Amino acid sequence: MNAYRTIRRGFLFTISSLVCLFCFATLPRTICLVPSMAVEYSYLRYVFHSLAIYVTMTIMVVTCVGEMDYAVLMELFYATNGSTWSKNGGWGSTSVAICDWYGVGCTSSSSSSTADVSTLRLSSNGLMGTLPSNVSKLTSLTVVDMSNNALFGTLPSSWKNMLSLRVITLGNNSLTGTLPEGWSLLLQLRNIGLHINRLSGSLPLAWSAMSQLNTLLVHQNTLSGELPVAWSNLNNLQLLNLSNNQLRGTFPNSWSAWTKISIIDANNNALTGTIPEVWIASMNQLTQVSFAYNSLQGTLSVGWASMKKMIFLSFVRNRFSGTLPNSWSALTSMQQLQLASNSLIGTLPSSWSAWSQVFRMTLSGNQLNGSLPESWASLTQLEYLSLGSNELIGALPSSWSGMSWLSTIGLGNNKLSGMLPSSWDAYCSECKNLQRFLVDCPCEGSSTYRERNNPCESENWLVERPWNGSSTSPYLSDSR
Repeated sequence: MNAYRTIRRGFLFTISSLVCLFCFATLPRTICLVPSMAVEYSYLRYVFHSLAIYVTMTIMVVTCVGEMDYAVLMELFYATNGSTWSKNGGWGSTSVAICDWYGVGCTSSSSSSTADVSTLRLSSNGLMGTLPSNVSKLTSLTVVDMSNNALFGTLPSSWKNMLSLRVITLGNNSLTGTLPEGWSLLLQLRNIGLHINRLSGSLPLAWSAMSQLNTLLVHQNTLSGELPVAWSNLNNLQLLNLSNNQLRGTFPNSWSAWTKISIIDANNNALTGTIPEVWIASMNQLTQVSFAYNSLQGTLSVGWASMKKMIFLSFVRNRFSGTLPNSWSALTSMQQLQLASNSLIGTLPSSWSAWSQVFRMTLSGNQLNGSLPESWASLTQLEYLSLGSNELIGALPSSWSGMSWLSTIGLGNNKLSGMLPSSWDAYCSECKNLQRFLVDCPCEGSSTYRERNNPCESENWLVERPWNGSSTSPYLSDSR
């Protein structure tokens, strides 16, 4: 019996060897990674069955990966200090199929019997080094994700040859240099993530050819220059983040062609001019807009009221003027409105009480006047309200005691007067959320600034005292 088992195992080994020889003979330019055969048959005659041999040979051929792919991957491994990666299972091993290496994905080739490397997912994996130009030889790649690592050096222009690329994400590294013009040949790209690096130069005009692009993230770099008019061709764009760069100039009217755009963030640049009215007429899918920390001007258009999906709008620290539009009450999905540090005038619209989902409003640092709207008591989801440094008058509405979620309210540097409403005594004794209440308050004969941390710990802190906004004491400074 032992002799029989020895003969059988020897025969199976011979079959395995012949299969591997077949692979090398028929695919001389490939590396065949043959898994160990542990197939046990009840009868020796099944081993000779031609169908079994055919299936075995097919499996072996499919696991063959191009010699070029192997060499390129190993170059990437050594260029990014692969031995110190967080996970590097299988890399460099001749006993593990390349398609089983950590982060490597493959698809069957349509032109040969080999498997092609199609995805590289190595984000947050401790890669440290430069990006090899030869990665471009992996022409079947559709996804490259090496974000959140310690990569440095420039973006290889040769990667323009990876014509199948749909996603390239290299965000949160230390990459330098410019955005390669040649990448405009990557016409299948849907997603580009190059944010939080040290990239410089201008936004490439040629990238307007990437008409399939729906996400472009280049925020937190040192990009400069003007916004390309020709980018209007990116009419499938849904998310654009240009924030925290050094971009200048005005918003192109032509970008109104972006009828699918949902999120635009261009805060903290050096942009000037007005927001084109043609944008407002066509970009009705917008949900989030941030143009804070620029030098934009003009009035707040009533046309924004048509943006029914808007949940976040920030124009902080610009030069907007005029009044707060009553028509914006139609923005019933609004959750955050940030208009601090502009030159806005007029009263607080009572109609904005329709914003049943809003939880943050910052209107400080303007020239708003009039009284605090009683109707805003219906803003029951409001957590943060900043109205400091305006010209508001009157008393604190007693009805506001119903804002049970309010954690911070800033009213300093106004012209408010009157008595603290008695209804706020009960509010404070019951509330669990109010952390900061900031007003100008002449307490105990002197004009001081009242800021209470965890005011609800004391039941009687809201004693009735006259208060007004004549003090020059600090106010809740909110620039976001």
